[in-house]
Amino acid sequence: MQSNPTRAALGSRRMRDALRQPAVTAAFPIVEHLVQDRRKRLLATRVAARANARHTGALVTLAALEGTRGRFDEVERLCRCALALVPGMRSARCNLALALLEMGRHEEAERILDAMLAADYADAEAHWLRAASRLARGTLSCGWAEFDWRWRLPNAPLPEVPVAREWSNTPVRGRHLWLWPEPRLHDQVVFLSMLPDLLARQADLTVECDPRLISLLRRSFPAVRFVAERADDRADGRAELSPACDFQLPFGSLAGVLRPDIAAFPKRTGYLVANTEEQMRWRAWLNGLGGGLKVGIVLRSDDPNAQSGPNCPRARQWLPLLRRDRVHFVCLQADACSARVDESVAGSNVRLHHPPGLDRSKDLDALCALTTTLDLVIAAPSAAGAIAGAAGVPTWQLNSGIDWHGLNQPYSPWQPSVRRFYKPWDRSWDEELQRVAAELDRIAARPSAARSRQQA
Repeated sequence: MQSNPTRAALGSRRMRDALRQPAVTAAFPIVEHLVQDRRKRLLATRVAARANARHTGALVTLAALEGTRGRFDEVERLCRCALALVPGMRSARCNLALALLEMGRHEEAERILDAMLAADYADAEAHWLRAASRLARGTLSCGWAEFDWRWRLPNAPLPEVPVAREWSNTPVRGRHLWLWPEPRLHDQVVFLSMLPDLLARQADLTVECDPRLISLLRRSFPAVRFVAERADDRADGRAELSPACDFQLPFGSLAGVLRPDIAAFPKRTGYLVANTEEQMRWRAWLNGLGGGLKVGIVLRSDDPNAQSGPNCPRARQWLPLLRRDRVHFVCLQADACSARVDESVAGSNVRLHHPPGLDRSKDLDALCALTTTLDLVIAAPSAAGAIAGAAGVPTWQLNSGIDWHGLNQPYSPWQPSVRRFYKPWDRSWDEELQRVAAELDRIAARPSAARSRQQA
């Protein structure tokens, strides 16, 4: 007798018995607590939702699970069903707004977020989503106005803030301004593009940052005092300088002051300065690979939430792009993910070159030097891609979803050497990567395709 796949997937007699009940109100909590595997939980929640279409908890949870698969039209349908039953249901509103943003329907999403904030102005998630929406469609001044709500999100870190006034575009010549870091390394690198503006105002700057960036940043900005962000003694380290600190600000909040619109972004080719000895070492290694383009590649995002979601291509989807003649692909993937990348391409007749002796997770100074000797970098959103762009290296970044960093521009306003390839929600990554491959073939076909970085 053939087994029932639904019954096998649920895998629990207690759950199956509960799901047979006409009222799934009692059954649904069992679904949530007993099913840990995402695919099994998705199936179990579908069963619960179908058994009782009026169970709003099942509808919204199913909507959230469908969102992890990129089925945002289905998320919209399920959330609207839940809202028809309970019009003010916050979780249904929030998931609906998120799905609409993923589908690029910003004005509809913002109307829902406006209603959420009218009901509860302290809703940090609604503020943050509205800020991200406004930035993603290029309405910068309105977006930056709510950008600081990111620190009030449920899972946001709680930084130790220096005892000083928050800087708000007052004169800073000769005054001590302390900039404290964003949580993500990628964001720290991108927002460094605003440091030259403050140096032009002759500010006395202390910048707290990821310790892996210290040597690179001290070379790039010798007039700035850089201190390592350390979770165990951050408060003590700040206490030493707090008496001399006139102003403080989180690094990303500089944008609200210095980047009120697209016209305020300068056309800088790069702001990180690589180690020349490291550059010579990497040029020698790259020359040993033979002729053709030398292209850095980052297949997986640094964000764990994006690695398995719809907003980042899976490693196997990169394979057609990686099967190119006249191109040598150099893996810039952080070491924590590189083994999984190698597993994904194993047996596919694709070769990725791994830089010898380079810890790509920790030695960001050497990583920056390597990127400056490459002809091109193609990357999922990652610190390595951001470092390449910050060094002025031609970089193609693959984006999807709510891309507020891009500010509705084809190239990154923060890093003009970064070209953005944006995938709409209803297009497959296979299609987008075909477009990237066609562009790469066009460049590789030129007789003088390889720039002079390897020979410099």
